[in-house]
Amino acid sequence: MEKKFSIPVSMKVNQEQFNYLKEELIKLGYEVTLESTVRDNAGSPNILITQYTHNNNFTNTFSYRDSNYIIQEYNPELFLALASMTSNEEFFVGECIIRVKDEHGILNVGDLGVIINVIERGSDFAITVQNDKNGYMHSTDNIRKATQEEIINHFNKLSMNKIKELPEKWCIACKDNIEARRYFDKNSTRDCYESNYNYGYLHRFNAIDQDITRPGDLRASFHSDDIRSGYTKITFDQFKELVLKESNMDKKLIGYNLKKDCTQFEQASFAIINVRSTEGNTKFANKNGVNFTEDSLYHDWLKEANVLDLWFEPVFESIKKDVQVPVKASKQLVFTISKDHEGYVKENHENKKVSIQSLADMVNNGFELSGYNAYKVKPVTFDMGCVKNICTSGIEKVIEAYDEFWGTSHLELPF
Repeated sequence: MEKKFSIPVSMKVNQEQFNYLKEELIKLGYEVTLESTVRDNAGSPNILITQYTHNNNFTNTFSYRDSNYIIQEYNPELFLALASMTSNEEFFVGECIIRVKDEHGILNVGDLGVIINVIERGSDFAITVQNDKNGYMHSTDNIRKATQEEIINHFNKLSMNKIKELPEKWCIACKDNIEARRYFDKNSTRDCYESNYNYGYLHRFNAIDQDITRPGDLRASFHSDDIRSGYTKITFDQFKELVLKESNMDKKLIGYNLKKDCTQFEQASFAIINVRSTEGNTKFANKNGVNFTEDSLYHDWLKEANVLDLWFEPVFESIKKDVQVPVKASKQLVFTISKDHEGYVKENHENKKVSIQSLADMVNNGFELSGYNAYKVKPVTFDMGCVKNICTSGIEKVIEAYDEFWGTSHLELPF
């Protein structure tokens, strides 16, 4: 039976790591093509890519491919788990599975396991799970193949949990971290970040020990293509929790909703629920913006089945924290967006409230008419009271931050 590998993967490696993964990929059924020596210097072919020219080959090359799932930090378990995924109906060695029913056995419902052997006799096969508990399962009726999202969450959670305290020197991967890019862009008085730095890493300190978390100019010196020596990579969720001190621990849990990428498991959820319920439910109540609440029986039953965290995500009561946006001007100017001042932002110079609509009007109405064609010309700067040379793009950031805070829309699209 020919394997049809379904997920192309890319990851940066050194020569030792490449040699190890090369042998593992060959065991899975891949073929190596155009192999080159991996070097640690710039310009080296140190990116391992699967499905290079066709479905079942791999190589090491000079750059990532957008079509591949990119693993930013060396994670061989995640790499091999994704590379093992196939679109075949049959189960193969290396693939991840999820137990969906039948409590007894070596896997509980919702547990993820990796197949280590497939026995030719019938549908028997052996699997190993996270706690290295090995054993046989004699039917495929109570399992299914794990999804890409489930595999990524499983192996990333193992690595994420390793960081309990924030290291002094930390960095964040720019690619796929739109939230991080927006955060640093809002805290910068320059208009450079989100559009320019969508690759590489942002580091906490630059060469002269300026701290990226302090409002001000976001300089290129914080950015580099690779992780600098002595730095530890963190996720943006860890940044919010450990740097911004934002944690769901301080928020009120409202309930749970089915994850957007897990809608295919809705009926499987009711199969679990209806084992305990006599009502024959096929739809969630969907009250107050959640499928079910924390104190409901649905919560208890799905948690007991170990699928609550796999298929559902918690919904927390929104707690709005003040947002400060610095704007470049003749004097230091910072606007504060607060839940106590809807419709307004507070500026620090005269400590007074400014209507968000008035700011939007200044930006939106900066246009002229020329002949038969109307077009908008935004002034680079403008004055407001005794504060001169206020950067228009900075005010746009204030409006964007306000709209994101309140869920409104004040900026007009250009003609």
